[in-house]
Amino acid sequence: MIRRVSLKNWKVHLNSNLNFEKGVNLIVGHNGSGKSSLFDAICFGLYGTFPKIQSRKEKLDDVIMRKPFEKDEAEVYIEFEANGKILGVRRVLRRGRGSYAEFRENGKLLELQSSQRVTELVERELKTSYELFSKVIYTEQNELDYFLRLQAGERKKKIDELLMIEKFERARASSSTLIHRLEQIVRDKEKYLASFDFEKMKVELEAVKNEVKRIGEGLKEKKLRLSEVASQVIWLKEEYERVKKIKEEIEERQKELKAIEAILEESKREILRLEAEVRGVSREEIEKKLRENEKLKKDLDFYLKEKRDRLERLQRELSKIESEIQFYSKEVGRIKEKLFEIEKVESNLQELEKKFSEALLTEKEKRLQEITLRIEVLRNEIKKEEEAILQLSFAEDKCPVCDSKLTEDKKKKIVEKKQKENEERKKEELELVKERSEIVREIEEIKANLKEMERMRFLVKDKEKLMKELEVDESALKINEDNRISVLKEIDELKNEIEEKEEMLKKVSEEQSKIEIVRQRILDLENLREKSLEYEKRKEKVKKEILERLQLIEGKDVEEIERKLIEVIGKEKELAVDIKKTEEILKEKLVRKEELEKNLNILERERMEVDRLRKVLIDLKIFKQALEITQVKIREEFVETVNYYMANIWQCLYPYGDYVSLALKIEEGDYVLQLQERGGKWVNVEGVASGGERSLACLTLRIAFSLALAPQLRILILDEPTHNLDQKAIEELAKVLRENISEFMDQVFIITHDEKLQEAVTGKAYKFEREKSIDGYTQVIEIS
Repeated sequence: MIRRVSLKNWKVHLNSNLNFEKGVNLIVGHNGSGKSSLFDAICFGLYGTFPKIQSRKEKLDDVIMRKPFEKDEAEVYIEFEANGKILGVRRVLRRGRGSYAEFRENGKLLELQSSQRVTELVERELKTSYELFSKVIYTEQNELDYFLRLQAGERKKKIDELLMIEKFERARASSSTLIHRLEQIVRDKEKYLASFDFEKMKVELEAVKNEVKRIGEGLKEKKLRLSEVASQVIWLKEEYERVKKIKEEIEERQKELKAIEAILEESKREILRLEAEVRGVSREEIEKKLRENEKLKKDLDFYLKEKRDRLERLQRELSKIESEIQFYSKEVGRIKEKLFEIEKVESNLQELEKKFSEALLTEKEKRLQEITLRIEVLRNEIKKEEEAILQLSFAEDKCPVCDSKLTEDKKKKIVEKKQKENEERKKEELELVKERSEIVREIEEIKANLKEMERMRFLVKDKEKLMKELEVDESALKINEDNRISVLKEIDELKNEIEEKEEMLKKVSEEQSKIEIVRQRILDLENLREKSLEYEKRKEKVKKEILERLQLIEGKDVEEIERKLIEVIGKEKELAVDIKKTEEILKEKLVRKEELEKNLNILERERMEVDRLRKVLIDLKIFKQALEITQVKIREEFVETVNYYMANIWQCLYPYGDYVSLALKIEEGDYVLQLQERGGKWVNVEGVASGGERSLACLTLRIAFSLALAPQLRILILDEPTHNLDQKAIEELAKVLRENISEFMDQVFIITHDEKLQEAVTGKAYKFEREKSIDGYTQVIEIS
C-alpha cells in the first residue's frame, strides 16, 4: 500500500504532500492541473522511470519545474508498506547532472546514490518489475482499454512480454538458428576430415622420427671431434700469444734502454750548464737572503695596509664633511631667501594695514544690511502700487480704496501719479542693487586681504627663529670648511708616504724574483743529479729483464707455431661447416616431424569435436522442443488463471444479468476478450458491448492481470477511466468501484476531471487546482 507521496519542483508541483489509505483514493482536477504528473512521479519514485520517458515523449530534465519558477532540481519521495515493513524511496533529479536515490526500511538507510540498486530493492520488496507496474498496475491516461485497442499480433506480443514468453520464443528461435549452424559446421568438418589419409601420415611420421634419430647421433660424433680440435686451437693460440708477447716485451725494453741512454747523455750536459750558472753560490746563502727579503716585504705590506686603511677612513670622513658643507650651504641659502621674502611681506603688510581693517569690514557689512532692507521695502511698495494701479484700471465709478466717486479723468490722474512714483521707486531700487553688488565685492576683497594679512603676520613671526637658525647653520658651515682643509692636507701627506713605500716594495719584489730564479737553478741541479742516479739503476734493471726473457723463448719458433695454428683452425672451420649443414638437415626433419604431429593432433581433435557437436545437436533439439511446450503451457496456465479471476470479478462488478461471465480466449494465435451471454454463447467485447460494459470488461481484465501477475501488490492506478463513457456509465462505474472493487484490490487510485467519481471514494480524495493563465503551480486541497 502506498502511504505517502511528496513532490518538490516536479513539473507543476512546487511542494505537494499527499497521504493515502486503503480503498479507493481519488485525484480530481481540470486538465493541466498536474494530476497525471503525480502518478508519473509515483512510477519514477519506485522505478526511476515512467512510460513517457521510456517512449521518449519526455526527457528527465523536462520533469524539473520551469514555470512559474525555473528550478535546478526536483525531488520525489514515496512511502509504502510491503511485507510488514514501512519502506521509503527518495529520488532527486539535478538539471544536467543526473539523479540521486536513497532507500529506507523502517527509517534505516539501506542504499544511497545508486539509482539502479534502489530500483532493484523496490522490485525485490514489491515482487513486481517496472514492465508489470507500467502495463498492468498503472493505467495511463485514457488507456483503460489499452489491451482491447491493440492490433491482433501486437496484443499477443504485449501480453507475451508481460508473461516474459518472448524470452522463451527468442531462445527457441536462437536454438533453431544454432542447430542449423552446428549441422553445417559438422558437415564441413566431416568433409575436411575426409580429405586426409591418416595411415599414410602416420607411416611418414615414423620414417621421419627414425631419420631424426640417425642424424642426431652423427651430429653428436662430429661435435665431439670439433671439441678436440677446438682444444688444440686454444692451446696453440695461448702458446703463440705467450711467445709473441715475450718477443714484444724484449723489443719494448730494448727501445726503453736506448731512450734511457739518450736521457743520461742529455742530463750530463744539463748538469754541466747548471753548475756553471750557480758556481760560487750556496743554497744556505740564498735561503737566508730570501727570508730577509720576505720579512722586509711583510713589514712593508703591513705598513701600507695601515696607511691605506687610514687613507680610506679619511676619504670617507672627507665625503661626509663635503655632504655636510653641501647641506649647510643649501640651508643658509634657503633661510636667506626666506628672510628676504619675510622683509618683502613686512613691507606689503604695512601697506595692506593702511588700506584694510576689521572696522572697515564692519562698516561695509552694516551698509550692506541697510541697502538690503531698503530694497525689500521698495519691492513691497512697488508690488502694492502695481496691485492698486491694476484695481484702479478695472474700477468703474467708485474708488476701490475709499469708495469715493471716481471719474475717468480722476482715475487717469491717480494712475499716472502712482506709475510715476513707482518708476522713481524702481530707479532707486536699481541704484541700490548696483551699490549692493559693489559693496559685496568690496566685502569679499576686504575679507581676502584680511586673510592674507593674517598669513603674512604668521610668516613674520618666524623671522627671529630663522635668524637664529641662520647663525647656527653658518657656524656649522665654517667648522666643516675648516675640517675639510685639515683632512685634505692629511690625505695628501698619506698619499706621498704610500707612494714612497710602494716604490720600496716594488724594488724588494724584483730582488726577490731574481733570488728565486737562482734558488730554482740550484734545486733543478740537485733534482737532475738524483734523476740521473735513478736512470742508471733503471738501465741495469732493463738489461737484466731482456736477458731473462731471451732465456724463456730459447728454442721456440713463432713462425712454426703460427703455421700449426692456421692448419688446426682450418680443420675446426671445416668441421663447423659440416655440423651446421647437418643441423639444418636435422632442423628440416624436426620441422616436418612437428608439422605431421601437429596435423595429426588437429585432425584427432576435429574428429572428437565432430562427435561432441553431434551430441550437442541432440541436446539442442530436445531443448528447442521443451521451449515450444513451455510457451504453450505458460499461455494455457495464464489464460486459465486470468479467466478464473475474471469469472469471480465480473459477477461482483457487473450489476446486470445479460452477460454472466467474462473470459480471455486464444483464437487464431491471438488473445480475444469475450462476454458470455445468458444463453451460454460467447461474443467478442469489441463491437458488441456498450461503453459502460466495455469499461467494466477492461477494468475486470486489468484487475485479473494484476492478481495473476502481481498477486502480492493488489494496487490499481486508473488515469481518466471515464473516457468515452456517458453519464449513466460513469455512475455505474463509481458504484462498482465504491462497493465491489475492495474485494479484489487493497488500494485503487483514480485520476479524473469528472467530480462525479467522488462517489467512488472510500479512502482519500484530493482536488488539484492551478491557474494556467498565469503559469501557476498546483494547489493540493484535501476533500475527504
